[in-house]
Amino acid sequence: MIRAAILLALCLAGCENDVDNSENLLQHPDAGVIDASLIDAGEGLCPAVGTWYVFDTLVITEIAGDQMHGAIGSLNTIWADDISKKQLNILFEVTESTEGALRVRAMNAARLDDDLEDWCRVPATMVEIAFNRAGDMLSMTEEAGINIYAGSESIPKICAPGVSPTHTIPVREALLEARLEGNCSRFAEGVATKAVLMGNDLRQVCSCLIPNSTASQCGEIDPNYVGTFNCPGCNNLHRNLHALLGGFTGGEPDYEVGDDGLERLPIKATFTAVRLDSAPPECP
Repeated sequence: MIRAAILLALCLAGCENDVDNSENLLQHPDAGVIDASLIDAGEGLCPAVGTWYVFDTLVITEIAGDQMHGAIGSLNTIWADDISKKQLNILFEVTESTEGALRVRAMNAARLDDDLEDWCRVPATMVEIAFNRAGDMLSMTEEAGINIYAGSESIPKICAPGVSPTHTIPVREALLEARLEGNCSRFAEGVATKAVLMGNDLRQVCSCLIPNSTASQCGEIDPNYVGTFNCPGCNNLHRNLHALLGGFTGGEPDYEVGDDGLERLPIKATFTAVRLDSAPPECP
């Protein structure tokens, strides 16, 4: 019965809409318009320190070595819609820019409640990422984490009160590559060549899977909620990601167990990011 409910939930996420595994090329609502007059304007090597970018695409391409994993289409469809609604925002703030290195702070932003135009950044989700730079090519040799928050400032679509940062999907041990394009107006051809979801985190992460939904449609979370879908502290519209992913593999996700005894679910993804005219303010 539980497995049937799990599969029904995934069908609701993916079956009501045509699933498209191709890269979503929706333009982020706040993408800056690049003025050609600023090219070679004596400002030094681009991008300048203080430049901000936001992901305009994020596409899972592989889960546990499987490019045809059943959850990929549903997750990509939901995330593409959330990006278009400013509910899933991954920001890069440039903190160092030299011929050999580019350092950024990665953090999330949330849509303001019931407002599809305004947004605010969530400093608690910030991590440091160091890229090596060779011309316009960026690559990482030191693994880093990156967090995924979705929802509005007060209503998370991803409910995870027990993980850190709260209400995020923590992606860990990530190695990213990308190419700076158009006078640093864009991170193009971005690839997560390596990344993992920790099993202990996935068991505590739940997500609202209503297609084409806003955070308010998913409802406020209830710290006292228990329910039957392993989502304590959430609500009855959230479903546990460990259980959902396991529904495609006969019970448990295809974790790898490292020498430290911890379970890891390998994933790969592509991304692009566009330059912003200005950073969103901090959430109140």
